[in-house]
Amino acid sequence: MAMNLATYLIGSQLAIALLYILYKALWGNDTFLPLHRATIVTGIIFALTYPLLPYIPSLSVNSLLPYDDRLSVMLDAITITPDTSTTTFSNTLTWLYWTVVAIGFARLVIRLCSLFVLRHRCTTTTIEGSQVLLTPSEGSPFSFFKFIFIPQTNYSPDMLHHIICHEKAHVSQRHTFDILLGEIAIIIGWFNPFAWLLRSEIRLYTEQLADAAAIQTATSPQQYQLHLLQASNDNKYPFSSFGKHSLLARIKMLNRNSSPHYRKLYYIITLPLAALLVTGLQACKKQPSEQLTATNIIHQISTEIIYDTCEIMPQFPGGEKAMMDFIASNLKYPQQAIKDNVEGAVLAEFIINAEGKVIEPRIVNSLTPECDNEVIRVINLMPAWTPGQQDNMAVNVKFALPIMFMLQ
Repeated sequence: MAMNLATYLIGSQLAIALLYILYKALWGNDTFLPLHRATIVTGIIFALTYPLLPYIPSLSVNSLLPYDDRLSVMLDAITITPDTSTTTFSNTLTWLYWTVVAIGFARLVIRLCSLFVLRHRCTTTTIEGSQVLLTPSEGSPFSFFKFIFIPQTNYSPDMLHHIICHEKAHVSQRHTFDILLGEIAIIIGWFNPFAWLLRSEIRLYTEQLADAAAIQTATSPQQYQLHLLQASNDNKYPFSSFGKHSLLARIKMLNRNSSPHYRKLYYIITLPLAALLVTGLQACKKQPSEQLTATNIIHQISTEIIYDTCEIMPQFPGGEKAMMDFIASNLKYPQQAIKDNVEGAVLAEFIINAEGKVIEPRIVNSLTPECDNEVIRVINLMPAWTPGQQDNMAVNVKFALPIMFMLQ
């Protein structure tokens, strides 16, 4: 099953928005910084992956037995192409989205490459047992993965000690992964303001976590806070962390009393409920499939005999060509499939029963929910057929109908 871009983006970005709203409303003001980190990181990963669940093949009755065209009459394939007059706007939006995503990833790669270049321009030294890279120009201290970058500035011994402790906390707690996750989130959801707000929260809690670790070895909390202000020069380097970002919020957190432990219940209660909410909404969107249940199996076994061929085959009014014309004129290329540049085949089955009615249409090979639904819709529109006969008795006959969706 092909992935639907719009459905994915709506699901993932709504989850991002819900995560931010809940975080700010319930969790963002307490002092449980490790829980802040766990909540946001887990929430973003969940938001970006859970919309993919419908595209993971599920076990069904149909999947137990491989399709065998000997079990039904295979009709000629019908090719459906879109009306080009309706595709321009959709294609433009898709092109715009991927263009901005490509620019975002290119910008991220350039920033990473600039760090690589900067590393080779730095002078390596050891301060308080840690390897430090001295940058050739002024700026704010920062770290990236295991590397600590500090400007060649005449810091006081106490201030240098605080900077080293702060950046070592970033390194040991692997905050670079959080920062990169935030960058990926805004690249995928560049149009979503909540994604940008969450990236800001990631930068804030990584700073607060490093502050909490560094202040344990500070000569005094007040002096450490003063050094925060003094070290906050312009962040001219990419991913710079010891900077101006939300200094007021960081200082407030350092002076805040510890939150009562009962507030941890907010995480225990609300996080599972939020996850159930978004997955429940996604499940409602997912098209019902033929699930593997005892009822379905018994139904398939107990129904009347279905023939793959018979002495006199069922006839569509006007013959097979009339049926092909009927399907081609009624079946439309779904707009969402056009927008997502989806092409491929849908294989459907249906039964012409002893009364000539079209019954039990189902998808054997799926393409997208929109394409599948359109094929089923048109099959259900078919008029009554002349039923097939075997031994002078009207019988049920199964047909297979391949539909090709092809963009021009």
